[in-house]
Order: sequence, then C-alpha cells, then structure tokens
Amino acid sequence: MVDMPRARQARLRTGNALATRGRVVACLAIGACLTLVACSQGDFDQRLRADIEETRQTAFTLINSNPQPGLAIYGSASSGGLISNARVTLYPINPDGTINRDPAAILGNSITRGDGQGANELAPTSDFTESSGDAVFVATMRKAYRGPVIVELTPTTAAATSSNVAFPALGMSFPRESLQASDALLGYAIDYPYGRNARSVSPLTTLVVERALFLGGISSGNLNLASRQVGAFFGLDEVRAQTPHSLMSEREAGDRGDSLQTDLALAIVSQLARETGARQADVWRALTLDIRDDGELNGTSGLIPGTGSVLPSLARANYVTTQLLNDYLDDNNAENLSGIVLSDATDGSLLLDRLTYLDTARTMAGTTLELLEANLERYHIGLIPGQETDLGVRGFSRIEGPRIEGTRIQIVTTDGPTVANLSAISEDPSVAQITSDGRVRIPDTALPGTSTLIRISLAADGIHLTGSFSTELVLRVTVASP
Repeated sequence: MVDMPRARQARLRTGNALATRGRVVACLAIGACLTLVACSQGDFDQRLRADIEETRQTAFTLINSNPQPGLAIYGSASSGGLISNARVTLYPINPDGTINRDPAAILGNSITRGDGQGANELAPTSDFTESSGDAVFVATMRKAYRGPVIVELTPTTAAATSSNVAFPALGMSFPRESLQASDALLGYAIDYPYGRNARSVSPLTTLVVERALFLGGISSGNLNLASRQVGAFFGLDEVRAQTPHSLMSEREAGDRGDSLQTDLALAIVSQLARETGARQADVWRALTLDIRDDGELNGTSGLIPGTGSVLPSLARANYVTTQLLNDYLDDNNAENLSGIVLSDATDGSLLLDRLTYLDTARTMAGTTLELLEANLERYHIGLIPGQETDLGVRGFSRIEGPRIEGTRIQIVTTDGPTVANLSAISEDPSVAQITSDGRVRIPDTALPGTSTLIRISLAADGIHLTGSFSTELVLRVTVASP
C-alpha cells in the first residue's frame, strides 16, 4: 500500500493481476466534479457532453485524442467593478492536481476588455448582455486539452493604459487601483471543452482555487466542492452562481436580485483593505495565504503583506457585518457608490438576512454534500495501445437551499483528486492497467481485440461527502486497432 499525502483524502487502490484481484496494491487521489445539470440563466455551470446520459452496458466509445484547440475560454473579471487591461493566461492541470505553470504548457492568452462589451462576438453566452460592471475576455485555446483550466489575471504592459481594478470601498476618493507585478487573481473553466465559461474571475474565485488545492488538488469536483464551501462562508449558494453587479454605480439592494450576495462578498474584501490601510491586491494575497494553511479564513496567516496590519479572522462572529459592512453601508458613507445602504435592511429583506448571517461564526469545512447515486459516463471504452483516459466515474448529490432547492449536482468524477473514497482493480493488467494517477492505460504490447473489466468502488469519505451510499461500477475496456 502506498499512501499519497493525507490532505488529498482520497484513496484509489489498484490491482494489476487476476491472482491479486481482491488485494489493494496502490493508492492515489482521483477527481470529483460538482456540476449542476439543471440551471437557469445566471445560475450554475452546465456540463454538456454528448454521452452524458449514455448508461447502456453496450455503449462503446473509441477515444483517439484530447479535444483539439481552437475553442475559446471566455468570462469576465470583477473586484466589485472593472478589472481593466489585465493579462489573461490559461493554465492546464497536472494529473496530480497541481497547476502546470510551465511557459511551454500555457493554453492561451488574452487581455480583459474594460468596456464590458464584445464577448458575445465569440462566446456563446448571454451572461454579458446585461451591464454588470465586469471587464470581459475571450481567450482561444491553442493546444489540445481536456479538463479544468485555470484562468490567471496579472498586470500587462501591452495595453495602452496600465492594468487597474475598481476599489469599491474608496469609490469616491480613490476609485481605481493599479496592479503591481506580483498581483494576481485566479478563476477557472470547469471542464474544457464541455464547460468553457470561466464566469466572473474575482477575489472569491481565487479563494475557490486555493480551497480546492487544500482539498488535495485541482479537479472539476474539488473546484466545485470548494466553490460551494467558499460560497456558503460568504452567504452564497455557490461562488459563481450569480454574476456580480458593479459596486461603482448606484443600484439599490432590492434591484440587484440574487447578485446582492455576491456584491456584498466583494464589498467585504474591498472594505477590509480600506480599514487595514492595505492595497486590495495585498488583501487578496493575505486571504490566499490564510486559506492555504488550514483551508479556512480564520486569520492565521499573520500580517497583510506590505502593511503592519494583522489579517483579522473573517470567520468569527460579530466582525464581517459589525466591523466591515456596517461602515461600508452606512447611509452617510460618501465612498459607497453602490446604492446599497443600511436603511435598506428592513424586516424580511434579503439584505437584512445576509447581514445577519455574515455576523455569525462560520467555517468552510462545515459545508458538506451527501453522496446519493453514481454511474459511469460510458460503460465500454476502446483505446489503442499506449493510450489512456480517466475512469469516467460520476457521483451525484442534490443541493437544498432557498434559491437552488433540489438542484441535482455532480460531485464525483475521476478527472483528478477527490475527497471521495474510490478503488479500481483491473482484472487483466496485460490488457488495461490503472496508472499511478488513476487513469486507464493500454500497454504498448496489448493485442487488438482483447478486453477486460475494471471494477470500481465508490463511497463518501464521511468528511466532505456524507451518507451511507456506496456502489461498485464495472467498466469494460477493449483494445482497438491503431
């Protein structure tokens, strides 16, 4: 038995011979995917796959290569207002769930457009038809790739003007703040080429990426589980559920709809910078370091970079609303250009509900999902000698909440690290092997026309995924002719 780092949670056990079919000989973490299958405009990502409903045992898919380049990753960027002229870089994910930052591996580049217009020219989405105060980008993939894509925003010198971001907490006196060389925000497209919308890259999505890394590594599942956990911490159903509206222009709380929750979360981050005398980007960095050490925003990372201020705990009671939002939303605060004010927090209002919730003690680890069912994306696959692919496991749950009640979600897939307990055993490793990173590989010496079964077990880990559900899934692998 070979254990991977404990933080990865998952254990994938592999067998390489019929004689040792019931014995575990290797283990590793493999991926999960929280993908919302039912959604409405402005809600969660959809994962559209031609074979997503194919469950027949006789289904056969010959996998020849990764999806070809040429499609675009698209989205927007917001700090509570425009992020203008930022360089957009697309990074692939390594099999172990780390971000591949090798310059030779970069998948694409672009620059955010500060006018908030133009994405519809290339991106098949309606997310940008309503002015949201976001800058937009479209970046064409220049390499063949399949899986999650990390979107990084950094300063650029290529634009006519400097890279800069809105500063909502100082909307009147210091509305724009320049980005410096080490500043960065992270976002993601959940599953290229099926999920290409990076939604709104922001300080919140940066925390999602860091939380996913804490959970064991980047995968569709860990990103979406992290998005649910970070979102719940800030009073959201999920971080990318609603595109934010700008805090730099007046729109009253009652006119913001469900985006009010996202807008308040971005206001918290900006106001924290104002009250500690820090640059916003230095607060982003401090929060990133805070979540990196123990997965929580509990103020354990020390000082905010570039300042003498200690990073406070956003998790403690009587801080986020009492100390931050009450100041920002004060009716007499001239720096607040958003139109959201405390006098709007009337009985029964969404604003009062969110302000009350945000002043309670909260943790990210306290948000769990119940594993309810599972299947395979395809039950019979064909690979030529030397090829490999993921196991195609899918596990499902449902989210129950005031705005997303009964939403069916996909919380386990085998595209990277996962918090689920999974094991896989090949009945004949001379035909199909399980690699050290949990993928199916056909040996170079395998004979075309031969086939074998891979038996996969799945269960909740009891920490992030709960419930008593467990199952065994059987994948048939056939060796195809080159």
